[in-house]
Amino acid sequence: MSREMVERLKERYRLGVHLCREVGRELGEERAEDLLRHAFASCQAELMDEYGRQVGERSLENLARQVKEASGPGGIIEMEVLEESPRRFAVKITRCRHLEALGELGAPELCPALCASDWEAARAYNPEIEFSRTRAIALGDPFCDHAWELKG
Repeated sequence: MSREMVERLKERYRLGVHLCREVGRELGEERAEDLLRHAFASCQAELMDEYGRQVGERSLENLARQVKEASGPGGIIEMEVLEESPRRFAVKITRCRHLEALGELGAPELCPALCASDWEAARAYNPEIEFSRTRAIALGDPFCDHAWELKG
């Protein structure tokens, strides 16, 4: 199942990789990655806003449920829950199939642009939930540490 997930993600990102390379040739790599980062943020925010409308209550509990559903052997990520309380949800991600897919497309350097969209996605879902991360596999760390916490 994880192979299927990587293949699905490759199809999702294939056009973006090609577009980023073409824009990079025309405007420079830095500008291309900046545009990609903004596009990822906009897309992820839209998806999380949509998810929030579907679930109704934009609670930390519902967000935690969605993150857990994305994990596992066939999911987008493999992770362990570090903390789950009414005010905070934290995970340690040990495998990221976004990075694997972009790597197979020859563009692992674009994954940090996708990772940067996590803050915008959290704000779009619920502005009262603050996202944080200090480590990222895409930046060479052995794992990602994601946390969502209710403000105040």
